[in-house]
Amino acid sequence: TTFGGRRLDASSGAIASTGRSLDVAVDGPGFFVVSTAGGPRYTRNGHFDLNASRQLVTEDGSLVQGEGGAPITLGSGEVRIEQDGSVWAGAAQAGKIAVVEFGDPGALAQDNGTRLSANGQAATPSTAPVVRAGSLEQSNVSVAERLAELTTVSRGFEALQKAISMLMNDVDGRAIDHLGRR
Repeated sequence: TTFGGRRLDASSGAIASTGRSLDVAVDGPGFFVVSTAGGPRYTRNGHFDLNASRQLVTEDGSLVQGEGGAPITLGSGEVRIEQDGSVWAGAAQAGKIAVVEFGDPGALAQDNGTRLSANGQAATPSTAPVVRAGSLEQSNVSVAERLAELTTVSRGFEALQKAISMLMNDVDGRAIDHLGRR
């Protein structure tokens, strides 16, 4: 049995508008930083919410890190997130969402759901992240491309199976021929 290496496809997906103020998407390279019990984790899933302390959190309640690693705590007022990742509650800035990049994002390891671990790489702050508020990034998987790949693999398998079957029929025929002479 042989196995190919596992590699994360870090290409961007399409960005779809949701109209929800706490939904954000990174437009281009970069990952949001999330605080977990196992240390910082990284994600492109920007479906955020507020906990009881009005801190920006992921769907499962993990804190979203701001620049400098601190959680983002919002005061009262209408929440808005700007293109540079700045988070505002009314007229007061609550913080700025940390966006980091990796030298080889394909080498990140899957941790839990849409979260990734650094897998030994150092995260570097993104120099000019573009954050789209009121939007979420869609899957980067193209169903048409995957079906084409599956068809190619399936046809290759069928061809190999047919070749092995023909070879075995030839071996059987020779064996019968030789045994019949004795």
